[in-house]
Amino acid sequence: MDGKLDQMKPGGGSRGVDGAAARSDRYRQFFLIMAFFALSVNMRAAITSLPPIVQELRTVFDISDGYAGFLTSIPVLCFGLLTPLIGYLMKGVRLETSVFATLIGLVAGSILRAGGGIGLTVAGTAVIGVSLTVGNIAALLVIGREFPKRISAMTGLYVCGMSCGSMGTMALTAPLSHSLGWRTALAFPALPALIGVMLWVVVVMLDRRKSDPLKEKPCDRAPKDTPAGEACAETPSAPSVSVLRRPLVWLLAASFAAHTFLFYGITAWLPVYLEQTLSMTDAQAGVVASLFQLLGLLGSFGLPLLAGTQRFADRGLFLVVTLTWLLTAAGFWLAPAWWVAWVICGGIGSGGGFTVIFSMIMNRAKDLNENRNMSTVVQTAGYIVAAASPFAIGHMHEISGNWQSGMALLTSASVVMILCGLAATWPTTRAGNNGTRQ
Repeated sequence: MDGKLDQMKPGGGSRGVDGAAARSDRYRQFFLIMAFFALSVNMRAAITSLPPIVQELRTVFDISDGYAGFLTSIPVLCFGLLTPLIGYLMKGVRLETSVFATLIGLVAGSILRAGGGIGLTVAGTAVIGVSLTVGNIAALLVIGREFPKRISAMTGLYVCGMSCGSMGTMALTAPLSHSLGWRTALAFPALPALIGVMLWVVVVMLDRRKSDPLKEKPCDRAPKDTPAGEACAETPSAPSVSVLRRPLVWLLAASFAAHTFLFYGITAWLPVYLEQTLSMTDAQAGVVASLFQLLGLLGSFGLPLLAGTQRFADRGLFLVVTLTWLLTAAGFWLAPAWWVAWVICGGIGSGGGFTVIFSMIMNRAKDLNENRNMSTVVQTAGYIVAAASPFAIGHMHEISGNWQSGMALLTSASVVMILCGLAATWPTTRAGNNGTRQ
């Protein structure tokens, strides 16, 4: 009787409606998190699927080590050259459209590069590079729009997804090549991309039950008076002249360039290096290389924990990252038999480098607009340099017939990163770029 009376009261029948709306929101939130994780898994999987079988492709296509290195560097080159342009073009495009463009591009690129000769392989890899460049921007906008109060947690999930995707393709590509052929192995990243497409279709269908979310602009979900809302308000644009004149920006750009040079150089050639130096099978080398990717979580989550202890200033965190990179490169150069130690060190360096460099940018920037401009300069310069790493190491190996010169080059890059990091964290540099002294 009481229930009937409640329903007869004005607004009494709204309880069921409100409960259904709450369930619908929870349902959407669950699928949104799943879809976002699927997107993050795909953000590096197609890149790391190539190195484990690059020697097989070199034999099949009769290409040089330098050309094989160039093949692995194409996506990274796209990151460096196309990020400002794609960021500008995305301003008038719905965020969901950019996400679908990323995932569908990964499906098409993965199938294309596995479907023909070296020309199609290069073309498919380029399609993958362009698609991932769109995804690099879109993924951060998803965090800003959908999770403005959980940015740190979702960024951690994003890094975790990338590590899992990289680890998976590193470990599975060689066995797939043995059992089903190299074409199937190269096309394999299309599968997780298709899963991502399906999950995002579910999210869009759930949104269509409500008219308002679809009418919102990409960043309308983030409150405008919060850092997330302001950060999401614009995609990367051309850097201002004042940012380009700051020594700190170029020191951090050089540090990030050295970091990415190390990461993509080791990612591209570690499986082949282990096969030729320690007589591992390609499957074993792929598993070790996948551990290198997985252990990046140590740096991604460990560095923020160290920063939270208040015992490690920026300089201390930077030294942790750079010294682990130095140990990794010098260790593979001088004592490859201790590869377990070097893989662990490399995981800390690879996962922590991005975190510490971009944390410094956020701490040094005067405002969010300057933060975006500084980040654009640092990423563009870093990825352009990184694109040269696989080619340079492969070419040096081809000329010398061994890996010593390539590992020496990587060791030199770690020294550059140490010096630039020390300069960037020097007290006078900090003061000169915080607005207190120019």
